[in-house]
Amino acid sequence: MSITLNKIDDVLDIKEYQTILSTIPSAISITDSNGNIVYVNHSFETITGYKSNQLVGKPSSILSYKKTPKSVYFDLWKTINDGRTWEGELLNKRADNSIYIAEIKITPLPSNNGFFSIHQDVTDRNQTTISHSNQESTLETIFNSLPIPAVIIGNKKQVLGSNRKYNQLSLQYQATLLETICKQIKTVTGVKSLTDLPCSPHAHQLEVDMPILQGESRTLECIFSKLSISDTSVENYFNHHALHQICIVIYDRTREKKLLNDKRLNTLNLMLSESKHVHSLQEVLMAAIHQLQGPMNMIDSAVKILKQTNHSCSGLNAMSEATQAGFQALDNIQLAIPERPYEAFQLVNINQLIHDAVEVNAKALLNDSINCHLEFTGTLRPIEGKPARLLLAICQIIENAIDAINRSGNSERTITITTLPSHHEVIIQIADSGNGVPKHLTTKIFEPFYSHKPTHHEGSRGIGLAIVQQVINDHAATLNVHKSAALNGACIEILLPISHGGK
Repeated sequence: MSITLNKIDDVLDIKEYQTILSTIPSAISITDSNGNIVYVNHSFETITGYKSNQLVGKPSSILSYKKTPKSVYFDLWKTINDGRTWEGELLNKRADNSIYIAEIKITPLPSNNGFFSIHQDVTDRNQTTISHSNQESTLETIFNSLPIPAVIIGNKKQVLGSNRKYNQLSLQYQATLLETICKQIKTVTGVKSLTDLPCSPHAHQLEVDMPILQGESRTLECIFSKLSISDTSVENYFNHHALHQICIVIYDRTREKKLLNDKRLNTLNLMLSESKHVHSLQEVLMAAIHQLQGPMNMIDSAVKILKQTNHSCSGLNAMSEATQAGFQALDNIQLAIPERPYEAFQLVNINQLIHDAVEVNAKALLNDSINCHLEFTGTLRPIEGKPARLLLAICQIIENAIDAINRSGNSERTITITTLPSHHEVIIQIADSGNGVPKHLTTKIFEPFYSHKPTHHEGSRGIGLAIVQQVINDHAATLNVHKSAALNGACIEILLPISHGGK
């Protein structure tokens, strides 16, 4: 049955009106035109702590509290006396003198004999709102005070919150920062979508290399974790739908990584310097033994012949003793030859090894204005080798190429290092824009103590490429020298077997 307003009196009598008013959960009061209370319902009694008989006949100001500004009451009375409804909040006091915040809506009665008001205690709601506001303000202050960039993103990579540091960093990279980080997150975790990330109390960590910015590339360490929060939309009230967000904190590790890399390069340089020194001593001492062994053998033979043909020669015994002392000296030199530190065969990433060799020689390349191009095959298989020995050999070839370019006087100053895969081998090609190596010297340049540099040239002992030959022999590799088609200089090609034959 539908009830229209003009027929409501046919349905309800005065007692039923009173029953409805008394059971409504909102506090209701009716005052006369002077503001004296003539009626309150049960909810009004509950909120104020007064009984009905304590309020009826009393002015409504019995509930007023002095902290409510007078301007609020002035606006209230002006509004309702003009026949309009007033809505607002007042500070009221209960029967026990405790204070509460009353949200009130006062409407003039049609008869103009009084006013009808709906009254709610919104103290808890107000305190909750202020508390949430304070928490948001506190979190925002803490968020923006973080010395590192931080951002919260949604399922669709939309930014839900970010601090000043992140905004500054993001502005420098524009849209590429978040896109690169999200792409790396999916790659590292193996998920197709950020929504597939598992919720975990433990944060994940990844390192992101960003493009060159202001002259240098940046290394960013990202700590990220997935948050699960409740959906507050009305339509999901009964579904308890969860929303997922991802919190990302970013550390700029560029400086730390540079310091670590510098320390690593210094260690490599020391190791290479020591290794070169050991090689040089070995070559010098072995060459000295080789060069002295022949004359000593001849002298020893001559003394033995003279002893057989001329026993009366008084100097033969002295010559014999001198010969034995000479042989003893050669034995002592042999014992003085230093041994290289033992290095086991292990899996070696040739691309990384070449990168290290170029970094070791970066200062020389820069000082001599030589461009170095790296043309790597990304899918190169690792080989079984001795990394320190291979690094030494590659550095020696690069140093030789730098020297060849400097001696050539050519305007083209370039070194190109290429890695190529083969079925059972890894190929390294190191080409330079020097004057090349004559065909009849392509094998001789790797002999100990041979050098085609001018005799006055600093460091022209002919040890460097001999070291390369030793390393090649250690790895059962192949070494070729030919003319570079692209740069017109020399191209040294090394074919390293993937598997060490001795294993």
